[in-house]
Amino acid sequence: MNIVTVIPLARGIPKENLDYFTIKNVPIGTVVSIPLRKKIIEGIVVNTEDISQRKGSIKASDFKLKRLEGVKGASFLPAPFWQAISKAKDYFATTSGALIYSVLPQILWEVLDNISFPKPEPVEISNLKLEKLVLQTSLENRFDFYKKIIRQNFARKKSVFLCVPTIHDLKYFSKVLEKGISEFVHIIETDLPKKKFAKKLNDIFNTNHPILIIGTPIHLYLTTLVQSIDTIIIEKESSEAYRTLSRPFVDMRTFAEILATQSDNKIIFADTMLRIETIYRVQNKELNELIPISFHIDHEASKEIVNLKSQWQKKKKFFVLSNELKELIKLNIENKKHLFIFSLRKGLAGLTVCNDCHTVLSCDHCSAPFTLYKTASNERIFICNKCKNKKKVDVKCSVCGGWNLVPLGIGVETIKDELKEEFDKAIIFQLDKESVKSHKQAENIINKFYSTPGSILIGTEMAFYYLKSKVDFVSLVSFDSLYSIPSFRINEKIIQILINLEELAQNKILIQTKNPDEFTLKEWYGNNLTQFYRQEIEDRERFFYPPFSTIIKITYQGSKENVEKEKNSMLEIFKEYNPSIFFGFVSRMKQNLIIQAIIRIQKNKWTFRDDLMIDEKLLAKLSSLPPSFTIQINPENTI
Repeated sequence: MNIVTVIPLARGIPKENLDYFTIKNVPIGTVVSIPLRKKIIEGIVVNTEDISQRKGSIKASDFKLKRLEGVKGASFLPAPFWQAISKAKDYFATTSGALIYSVLPQILWEVLDNISFPKPEPVEISNLKLEKLVLQTSLENRFDFYKKIIRQNFARKKSVFLCVPTIHDLKYFSKVLEKGISEFVHIIETDLPKKKFAKKLNDIFNTNHPILIIGTPIHLYLTTLVQSIDTIIIEKESSEAYRTLSRPFVDMRTFAEILATQSDNKIIFADTMLRIETIYRVQNKELNELIPISFHIDHEASKEIVNLKSQWQKKKKFFVLSNELKELIKLNIENKKHLFIFSLRKGLAGLTVCNDCHTVLSCDHCSAPFTLYKTASNERIFICNKCKNKKKVDVKCSVCGGWNLVPLGIGVETIKDELKEEFDKAIIFQLDKESVKSHKQAENIINKFYSTPGSILIGTEMAFYYLKSKVDFVSLVSFDSLYSIPSFRINEKIIQILINLEELAQNKILIQTKNPDEFTLKEWYGNNLTQFYRQEIEDRERFFYPPFSTIIKITYQGSKENVEKEKNSMLEIFKEYNPSIFFGFVSRMKQNLIIQAIIRIQKNKWTFRDDLMIDEKLLAKLSSLPPSFTIQINPENTI
C-alpha cells in the first residue's frame, strides 16, 4: 500500500497538495484522477511513499484518507515547465494546482490519450545571459522583423512561438506571416473539436522541420514541449488580455518570461507602444532593444482635434456631432468611403446624475452606476452593466427624492440617434457587447461594414478585436470620457487607445474634446511620446506605483459584520506592510460589502527578473488566507 501526494488541478483549493492511498506503484509526474468534494478531478503526483512510513501521522489525523480514483498516464510536461510553475506559484501567491489549471487549456486534459507527446529531453542551459529583448515600432515594421526572425530561425533549424493576446488576432497574423511558409505555420486554438485539437498537437510534435506556432497565452506550455523552439514573441505586449479574468489572477506576460528563463529561450516583448514598466526595464538594462526604442509614433493619416466645448457654448446646447465631424461624415458618404466612430461607453449615457444634490444614480443590488439604454421598442431603460439589474426611467433620486435626473456622457446609442437624425440615409453598423452576442455575429457585422461603401461603424473597444484592415476615416467622439476609467494606468491606457485608432486610420483621424490643451492629447498629437513617458514615470515614482513598487490587492466580500471582522483581521496580519483599506457595496439590498487591502512593497522584494525575488514572510501571510479572499499581483487598478 502506498500514499501518493497529489497536486489537485482545480481552483479554490487552499492546500498545495493532497494525500491519497493506492495499491499501485505510481511514479512521480503521473496524471491521476482523485475524489474531491464529491467530484472527480485531475491531479499530478509529486511524491509517493510506502504507507508504513506514515502510519503514525495517519492514525493521528482527524480525517479519513481517500483512495486514488485512477491513473490516467505519465506526465507529458517536461522539467522546465515544472520549474516555471514552482516559481510562478509563489510570484502570484497561489498553489501549483490552481496555477496549472489556469495556464493549461481544459481541452488538453480531455485528449491526453490521443496525443503522442515528445519524449522530454534535458534542456541545455547556455552559459550566456538569456536574451530578453523589446521591439517598439509600428505593426507594419514588426511584421517585417518577424519575417526576418522566422527566416533566421528556420535557417538554424529552430522554431518560433508567436503569442498573440486574443483569438481574434490569430487569423490576421497567420495571414500576413504564412506567405511562402504556410505548410510550416500552425495556428493553435482551444475552440476546436477534440479530434481536430489532438490532430493539431500531433502534427506539431511530429514535424521534423522548424515551425512557426501562432497561439494565445493559454498555449505557452508548447514552448517547453516543442524542443526546437528557440524564440518566444509576446505580441501586443500592452494588451490587458494577457491577464486571466478569474482566480488565480495570472499575468501571462510574466509567466511567459518565467517559462523562457527555465527553457533558456529568447523572449521578445513587442508593441507599437510598450508598457511603461517594460520601457523602464530597458532603461535599467534588464531588457535589451532589438532596435533602438523610438517614441516617434507617426502614421499616414492626418490628425485633427476639435474643441467641442466652444461649439456647445456658441449654440448653447449639447450635441454629439461637431461641425467638423458632420463634414467628415458627408465626405465619407459622398465618396463611398468607410468611417469608424469610437465611443468608450455603451448605451445612451454612462452616468445619470441628480441635478439637485449631484448623486449618481446607482444599482440597488451592486451599487455600480446605471447606464441608460434604448430597447428595440424605443423605450428607455436603466441597466446595470455589472449585474444586469434593470430599472424603469421614472425613478427619483435615492438621496433627495428629486426628479431632476440628468444623463451624462456620450454613449454608442446617443451617437447613433444623432447620426440618424442628421443623416437619415446613412448606413450605420453598431458593434458593442450589448448589440452583439457572438463572435460570428461580430465578424458578420465587420464584413458587411467593409463591403458597404459609404457606411459608418459605431463601436466600443470590442471593435478593435475585429477591425483588421485600414478604415478611411476614424473619429473619437469624446476624448474626455476616457478619463472615467478608474486606474492608475489611465494615461497609458488612453495613449494605447489613441494609437489603436491611429493605426486603423487610412486618411484622417478626428478627435473631439472639451479640453484640447490636455497634456496626454497634445503629446499624442505631436507624434513624439518622449515627454509623455518622462512625465508618466515621474508620476509613478512620486506616487510609488509600478515599476517602482509591486502592488498586492487583497479582496474579500460578505456581510457587513463579516467584512468588519475581516478588516480588523487584515490590519493585524499585514500591519507591518501598512495596508490601505477600501470599502464598497456589493449589494445594497442584501447589505453585502466588499473590502480591499492594498499593499505596496519595493519592487526588488517581489519580482521576477533572471530569478524570483520574493518576501517569504509576506508570501506566508498571503498563503494563510482562506479561499474567500482573492489576491492579485500588480492589478490593472487599485479600486
